[in-house]
Amino acid sequence: MAIELLESLGRACLHGGVLAGVMWLMTRWVRNVPLTLQRWGWWLVCAKSLLALVGWIWINLPLLPVPNRESGVETFSIVSEAPMSKAPTPYKVERQAQSSERIARGGLTALIQYVPSALLCLWMMSVVALVWGMIRRWVGVERLWRAAQPLSDTEWRRRIQQLCVQMELAFVPCVRFSCGAHPPMALLGGRVLIPSTLWKQLSDEERLMTLTHEFAHLQRGDAWWSIVPMLAQTLLFFFPPIRYAARQWELGCETASDTATLRYLGCTSYAYGALLLKIAEQMRPTVIPLTAGTTHNFAYLRTRLQQLRPEPRAAKSIGALVLGLVGLLALPWRLTAQIPSVHQVDWHQKLSALRQVDWGEAYETGIELASLPPERGYALLAEHWACLPMQARQQMLKAFYYTRPYPLRPRVHPKLLAVLELGINDRSPSVRSWAKSYLEQLTLREFEDADAVRVWIAQHRDLPIAQVVRMHWEPFLRELPRFPDAERIARLRRLVESSAWLRESTIVRPLALRYHLPEWLTPILHTNMTDANQVAFLQGVLECLFALSLSERELRPALAPLLKPDGSCVPSLRAYAVRLLGSPRYAWATADLLTLARHAVEQPIEPLLWAALAETFQSLGEAQALSILHEMLARTDNPTLRQSIKQAIDELEGNG
Repeated sequence: MAIELLESLGRACLHGGVLAGVMWLMTRWVRNVPLTLQRWGWWLVCAKSLLALVGWIWINLPLLPVPNRESGVETFSIVSEAPMSKAPTPYKVERQAQSSERIARGGLTALIQYVPSALLCLWMMSVVALVWGMIRRWVGVERLWRAAQPLSDTEWRRRIQQLCVQMELAFVPCVRFSCGAHPPMALLGGRVLIPSTLWKQLSDEERLMTLTHEFAHLQRGDAWWSIVPMLAQTLLFFFPPIRYAARQWELGCETASDTATLRYLGCTSYAYGALLLKIAEQMRPTVIPLTAGTTHNFAYLRTRLQQLRPEPRAAKSIGALVLGLVGLLALPWRLTAQIPSVHQVDWHQKLSALRQVDWGEAYETGIELASLPPERGYALLAEHWACLPMQARQQMLKAFYYTRPYPLRPRVHPKLLAVLELGINDRSPSVRSWAKSYLEQLTLREFEDADAVRVWIAQHRDLPIAQVVRMHWEPFLRELPRFPDAERIARLRRLVESSAWLRESTIVRPLALRYHLPEWLTPILHTNMTDANQVAFLQGVLECLFALSLSERELRPALAPLLKPDGSCVPSLRAYAVRLLGSPRYAWATADLLTLARHAVEQPIEPLLWAALAETFQSLGEAQALSILHEMLARTDNPTLRQSIKQAIDELEGNG
C-alpha cells in the first residue's frame, strides 16, 4: 500500500514537472504571452499532476509493440541425464558464498523495508498540518466576515448595482467592511470583504476600482478554480514546480482582474497603479485558501504593475496557440502496448494488472469479458474475482449487467445470475450492495438482506436468464390493473427505478407494450405533483415512456399537458420533457415546441425551460426557431442561459 501511494506521488511529480518545464520554456521563448492566458497553462499543470496522482482517467496511446509472452518466461533444459554426484555444483558453491553476505546485510534490509512506510507517514503528517493551517486561516476569515459591517451607504449600493449591470454579473455581491489589516478579498458565495481603514482612505474613483477588481474575481469564479492549484500545492508540497505553478496561477488571476478593471472603467494605468501601491503600503501580505484577491509580496506587485498595458492582438493569438499546445500535453496520455488480437490476449496478466483507482480500465476490461463466449468470460472472471480490487469488482458487475452504446440498457447475459452471485457473496459491503441493487432492478422486488438474495439465487440459478426476466416482469405488468390506485402508484415507483430495462427490446419492452404500460403511466403525468420527490418520480415516468420508443400517436397524449403553452405544470418537468424531445425521431413535435417557445418568450423568464428549448432546437437543427432564440437572448441577462442560447444560435446559423 505504501509503495503504491509513493509510486502515485512520483508519477504525479513526473507528469506535473514535465508539463511545468514545458510551460516555463514556452513562456521564456514566447515573451509576448500575457499572464491572463498564462494562468490557464499553469492551472493545467496543477490539474495534470492531480490526474496523474489519482490515476482514474487515462487516454491510452497504443504505440508500444505487443509484448512477447515468451520473453518473460524462464526455460529450463536437461543438460545431462547422468546421476547427480554428491559434490557441490558451482551453483551451490555460489549460494554458500552468498549466504554469509546475506546475513551481514540482514539488519540493513530490515531497516530499508520500513522506509516507504516512514516516508508515507511523514507525507501524511505534513499534509494534515498544511490542511489544518488552511482551515485555521479560513476560519479566521469567516470570523472577520461575521464581525464585519455591511455597506449602509445608499449611494454606493446604487453604484454597485450599476457596476453589476455593466459587468453582466448574474447577482449583486454582498460587500462588508472588516477591522482587519488584510487586502480586499473576494470570498466564496459572492462575498467581498474590504478593510474599513482602507476604504476610508480611498477616493471615490479608487473605491470603484477596488470593487471592480474584486467583482471581476467573482465573475470568473476564481475562488472555485483555485481549488485545483490549492489541492495540488497541498498534496505535492515537497515539489517546487507545483508550488511555482500555483503561485503563477494566482498571479495570473490578479492580472486578469487588473485588466478587467481597466477595461470596464476606462481608467488610466497610472491611477490604477497608484491604487495598487497604496493598498500594498498599508496591508500585510496574506494567502488564504478559497479566496481571490489576496497578495503575496512586492515582487508580485511589480509584475502586476508591469502588466498594466494594452495587450496586442497578436500576443493574444500567440498565447492562445501556446495554451492550446499545453492543454493538449495536459491530457492524461499514457503509452500502452498495441491491442493484440483476441487469441493473443493474456487475460491473467490483464486482470492481474487492474488497479484499485483505475475503474475506467476495469469497466472496459469487463466489457471485453462480457463480449467473450459466455462460459469462457464467466470462467475467467470467477477465476480472478478474489484478486480484483473492490472498484474493479463493481465495474465487472456493471459491465455484465449493462450493454452499450449509451443510454445503457441491461444485457441479457446468459451468466448474469452467476456474476451477480459472485457480487452477493463478495467480502466487500459496497460490492454486495451493487449486486443487490442490480438484482432488485431485474426482479422488481426488494430483498431484506443478503441472505434473502442468496436464497433467491439458489432457487433460480439454473434457469435461463431470459426466463427469469420474463417470470418477474410479466406478472408484474399483467397484475397492474388489479391493484387500487395507491398501491398501483407504489408499484409503478418500483418500475421507474428499473426503467433501464424498458430499453431491452427482446423481452421487457414487448411485454410492456403488450400489457399497455403507457396507458398506466400517462395519467400520472396529468396529476398535480409539486413535491421534489414527486417531480423526480414524474421525470422517471417520462424516462419510461421515452425508453419504450413510442410512436407519435402513443406519446403525444402523454406530453400534451407539458407542451401546452397555457398549461399548468412544474417548470422543471416541462423542461425535462423538452430535453427528451431533442432527437430527430421526435421531429413531429417541432410545431408544438415552436408554439411553446413563442409563448414562453412572452412570459416571465424561465431559465430551465429556455435552456431546454435552446438545446432541443439545436439538436433538431430547427432554423425556424432562430427569431425566437434571438428574442430570448435579448431579454435575458443570465450569463449561463445566454451562453446556451448563443451556442444554439451559432450552430443553427452555421447549418443554415
